[in-house]
Amino acid sequence: MKKLLLYMGCAVALLSACDPNDEFIDTLNEEAKAAGIDMPETLTLEEDDYSIVEKTDMFASKEEAATLIPQILTEKYAANASNDGNLINVFYTLDGTALFADLYSEDDEYELQDEDYTVEFGQKYANFSSKSKMDTYVSVFLKDKFKYSQEEGDEVVIKYTLRTAVDKYQEYQFDGTVWTKTDKTNAGFDVENAYELASEDYDSMGDGPGKYDNFSSYDDPEDYLPDFLVAKYPEAVADDIVTVKYKYYGNNEDKVVYLFDGTDWSLKGSVYYDWNAGDYAVTDISVESDDKFVFKAKTGWEIIVITTYEFADADYELTGDEKYKNFGYYDDKAGTYQDVEVENVLQAKINHVLSTRFPDAEEGALFEVTYKFYSSGATNSVKKRYQKEGDKFVLVVE
Repeated sequence: MKKLLLYMGCAVALLSACDPNDEFIDTLNEEAKAAGIDMPETLTLEEDDYSIVEKTDMFASKEEAATLIPQILTEKYAANASNDGNLINVFYTLDGTALFADLYSEDDEYELQDEDYTVEFGQKYANFSSKSKMDTYVSVFLKDKFKYSQEEGDEVVIKYTLRTAVDKYQEYQFDGTVWTKTDKTNAGFDVENAYELASEDYDSMGDGPGKYDNFSSYDDPEDYLPDFLVAKYPEAVADDIVTVKYKYYGNNEDKVVYLFDGTDWSLKGSVYYDWNAGDYAVTDISVESDDKFVFKAKTGWEIIVITTYEFADADYELTGDEKYKNFGYYDDKAGTYQDVEVENVLQAKINHVLSTRFPDAEEGALFEVTYKFYSSGATNSVKKRYQKEGDKFVLVVE
C-alpha cells in the first residue's frame, strides 16, 4: 500500500510542478527505511557511504571499521525492533599498511657519503666496484664511526651504491667487538612470513626464470609467483600473507607482499627502505575486507565475528561418510549416531565435526559452515549458521 501511495504522490508532483509535496514523500521514505524495506544481505561501501563518517575511501584499521560501519548502517537503514536480528555482510576497503607492521624496522641508518667512498675507502668513484670491496671496508668504518656510542646488540642499516648505480641496503650488528653483517639485506625485513626464492624455485617455473635464476622484463614475476605460492602453500587460508624476495635482472633484489583470498594469491605491494623516513615501508596496499553486522533492538548495530568453515574429506571420514564424502536426506531425521539416540542425525554429525575442529570455541561463537548434501538425485552445497551453546553447536534458525 505504501508503494501505491508513493506513486500517487509522485503523480501529484508531476501535475503540479510548483507543489512537489516533498515532505509527504520524505515521510514515506523514512517509514520505509525504518521498517527495513530493501535492506540488503550484503553491502559494498561506496564513496558516499564513507562520507557519512567523514572518510574518503577506506578505513585505517579493522577497529576503526567496527566503530564507524554501525554509524553508516544506522544512517542508511535506521534498523529498529521490526528487524531485530537482521544480519548484513559489509564489504569495505582497509588500509593494508597496518597489516604489515611486522615488516618495519626501527634500526638506525647511515647513508654512505661521497667522501666515505673516496677518502675513507680509497675508491676512485663514489661507489663500490663490488660487494667484496664493501665487505672489506664497512665493518672497520662502523667501528670507528660509532666508537664512542656503540654497545653490544646495536644495529645499523647502511645505504650503499654499487657500480651499477643501484642503491642497496645492508644491516650490520655489533657483537661487542666487531660489526658483522646480518641476514637483513636491501629492504631489511626478517619475518616469519617471508620467503626467498631458491635456485630450484626458479627452475620449477620453467626455462624463463630457471635459465639464470632470476626474473626480467621478459619474465614478469607476476606471471609466475601466484601459481608458485598456491603450490608452495597448499594449506594456506584466507588472509594469509607472505613476503617474497626474488632476484631481478640487473642485480636487483626485490621484495613483494602477497595476500591469499582463499583461492588465489594477489600482489598487494612492495617492501622497500624509505631513506627519507628512515624506516621500511610497504607501498600501494589496500585490502578488501568484510565483516558481518547484526542489529539488536536494545543496542543497535554491532559487529559479530563469524568463523567460516567448509567441510573437507577428513570431516566426512570422521562421521563415517567417507564413501561419498557428503551427507544425505537420510541423515536429516531422528536416529542413532555413534550408538546414541539423537533427535537429528545430520545435526549430530555436524556438531561432532565442529566440536572436533573447534574445541576451544567460546560460548556464543558463531560459525558459518558449508557442507555437501545429497537429495533428489543431486549433491549440492548447503550453508548454515551454528552457535556454540554450552558443549554443543546449535543450528541457528533464520
